Amino acid sequence: MAAVEELNESEKQRLTELIDIKTYSSQACFFMNAFWAEIKAKSDSTGNDVCEEIYEWVNLFEKIDDAGKQGKKLNSHGAARIWEGIGETMTHVEMRQKLKSVDLDADGKMSMIEFLLCKTDANHFDASCFTFDEMMKRPQGTNEALEEAMTKVGVLLQLGEEADAKDKAIQKEVEDTKGKVVKHNRAKNKLAQHRARDPLPYNTALLSAKAAVRKCKKDKTTSASGSDWFVDRQMAEAAKYKPKGDLARN
Repeated sequence: MAAVEELNESEKQRLTELIDIKTYSSQACFFMNAFWAEIKAKSDSTGNDVCEEIYEWVNLFEKIDDAGKQGKKLNSHGAARIWEGIGETMTHVEMRQKLKSVDLDADGKMSMIEFLLCKTDANHFDASCFTFDEMMKRPQGTNEALEEAMTKVGVLLQLGEEADAKDKAIQKEVEDTKGKVVKHNRAKNKLAQHRARDPLPYNTALLSAKAAVRKCKKDKTTSASGSDWFVDRQMAEAAKYKPKGDLARN
């Protein structure tokens, strides 16, 4: 495992400023854009889909952070839950030492960029190029069309995830009220109404997102391979949330 880098004061400030303007997904895309060739090479050499792993890590950060998709960094408790979530169990002392080493800008918190830069095991980012300085030197290749597409796909995903969470909550209500006829029937009716909801809001967001993605794909000025992959992966995820009776067309 490669050693975790230490930043000077100027680099710490630059990193903090970067984190403060980017959500977890945007931070992941920034990292992936910079190191796309190396990430794909690592996936090929290890047989692990590293891009998919990054996507799942973003989801985990968003799930743990009360700010959800608008989150940017986690406190020490949230960071501990991340490591537990990926199977890295540690003592309290080990956890504090881990956070100290990962906290590259020394603000007492952990961002997605810091997490990725410090994931230096052999299956991930152990090559010498995976440094903050190198990341900042490399072109991002993003453009306005791509940024707009990512924003619209994010809105779409949030709509789908909120509807899915509500569905699961009502399903639990149905289960919990078994044996209580009136409450049980009321819960079942609520679930039926939710699943028969007007698909227009989701369809409108879906069509808007698809149009934005098509537009950015046509723009040849972008070479942001990481962001391209991420927005395609988000669209695939969004497809799972389409309500029944969906009228949207490709």
